[in-house]
Amino acid sequence: MRLAPSLETDRLRLRLLGEADLDRLVRLIGDWEVARWLAHVPYPYEREDGREFIRDMTESMAAGREVHYVIADKATDALMGGCGFLDQEDGLELGYWLGRDYWGRGYVPEALRSLISAGFGGLGLDVIAARVLPDNLRSRRVLEQLGFQDVGLRAVNFPLRNLTMMVPQYELKRSDWETA
Repeated sequence: MRLAPSLETDRLRLRLLGEADLDRLVRLIGDWEVARWLAHVPYPYEREDGREFIRDMTESMAAGREVHYVIADKATDALMGGCGFLDQEDGLELGYWLGRDYWGRGYVPEALRSLISAGFGGLGLDVIAARVLPDNLRSRRVLEQLGFQDVGLRAVNFPLRNLTMMVPQYELKRSDWETA
């Protein structure tokens, strides 16, 4: 599974994650208001967690299992968040996060429009799935704004928090995306 090394929108550059991003990654994703919504992010988030994350993402991309991008400011190239297609037990899943400093400015829908187009076009996906915690209303609104439909509850394991939760699963079909 391969996509271009970067994608661009009007305000953003989706690019590969690198060691130079470590400090911002740790600061942004280490904020509990960000980390609490993510199934596989430890809290507190330390530099070694960031190094491991960068290493794991680089390896999964090199192996063609997943696609991971940094959401970066197009003008400064500063890391603001991340998005990608994650390899889950039941297929690929859209994942994303954004540092709290950048919430409420429309960055996530802008980034995801580009990623979704690449997923349907470059990867040939027919359906894109996403899961979100029930009380993460911002994230649910983003998915609904992009045309995703709630298709029911699915069990999601939060291994670092020792719990499994039933969460809404959303899906977007290629045919719906192309006609929107």
